[in-house]
Amino acid sequence: MLGSRSNDAPAPAARALLRELGARWAAADTLEYRSQAVLQHQGEGRVSVQTWARLRRPARARLIFAGSQPEASRVRVCDGTLIHDRPRGPRQPTTRVRFMGQLTQYIAHPLDTASYLVEQFFSRAPFLPPFDWGLDSADTDAPVRFTAARVGAKLGVRDAFQITLSRGLSRDTLTVDARTFAPVEIVRFGVHGGLAQELLRETITAVRLNVSLPDALFAWTAGDEAGAFPAP
Repeated sequence: MLGSRSNDAPAPAARALLRELGARWAAADTLEYRSQAVLQHQGEGRVSVQTWARLRRPARARLIFAGSQPEASRVRVCDGTLIHDRPRGPRQPTTRVRFMGQLTQYIAHPLDTASYLVEQFFSRAPFLPPFDWGLDSADTDAPVRFTAARVGAKLGVRDAFQITLSRGLSRDTLTVDARTFAPVEIVRFGVHGGLAQELLRETITAVRLNVSLPDALFAWTAGDEAGAFPAP
C-alpha cells in the first residue's frame, strides 16, 4: 500500500534506478530546483544553505544561495562564456572568470559541496560516480557497491526508493520519488580535511525539468551587481 513501509518488498536494482534517473536528467534541456542543505564539517561549524538553481544546457546557470554564514550567501550567473559571482550585501566584490567546463569552479566552500546537483545535471553520466570516487578514503581498487530499497513514505513523498553507493569510507545515499524519479534527499559521507564525516545532507523541495528559462535570466544585472538578489 502506498504510504506504508515496504522493506519486505523485493529490492529494486540500484543500477537500473540510477540509469533511469540519469537518463531523464540527461534528456532534459533545463532544470530548476530548490533545496535546503545542512553542512557541519568538523572544524568549520554548522552551515545551512537554501539553494535556488536554474540551469540550461550547455552551460548557462543562475544560482542563488542563502546561507547562515556570509560566505554561503551569494549569486552565481553563467551566460555560457563568463561566470559572475558575488556575495550578498552592499560593497561586496564581484569576481568574473571565464567558464572552463565546470559551473562551480572556484566557488566558495562549503558551496562546492552544496552544488552537487548542479554538477549532476551537466554530467555526462548523471548520478554515477567518477572512476576514482572513494579511492582517496579507501586506498583500494575495490569496486563501488550499489544497493537499493523501497522505503515507502518519506519527506513528503508517498512512495520512495533509497539508493546507496559505497566504496571505502565514501557513501552517497540518494532518495527519489518512486513515481516521478525526482530526487528527494541526498546524504553524502566521505573524507574531508583528513576526517571521515557527513559532508552533505540536502532536502530537495522542488524539481522541474524542461521548464522555460529565457536568455535574459542568465544575464548579469544591476541588481546582481548591487547585491540585491532575492532569497531562494
